[in-house]
Amino acid sequence: MEIKLGMKARDKVTGFAGIIVSRTEFLNGCVRYSIQPELNKKDKTIPSEAWFDEQQIEIISKGVMMEQRKTGGPTSCKVPKGLRA
Repeated sequence: MEIKLGMKARDKVTGFAGIIVSRTEFLNGCVRYSIQPELNKKDKTIPSEAWFDEQQIEIISKGVMMEQRKTGGPTSCKVPKGLRA
């Protein structure tokens, strides 16, 4: 399965899970993804994101697929209504 930003994923090694929020491709071909964990509802904190190699990632679900659109400048994201703060 192709890994896309916004998908819910888990690291196969540590079990760390959350939403994929960014992708980095290095000159040597290594691809890493940043996973942002969900809000800790007990104390209302968001734990820090972590980076994982592409081979370690297991997709759990489609997650929160963001609709991207082009403006005059860089690409921006339109956040679905149910996810706005």
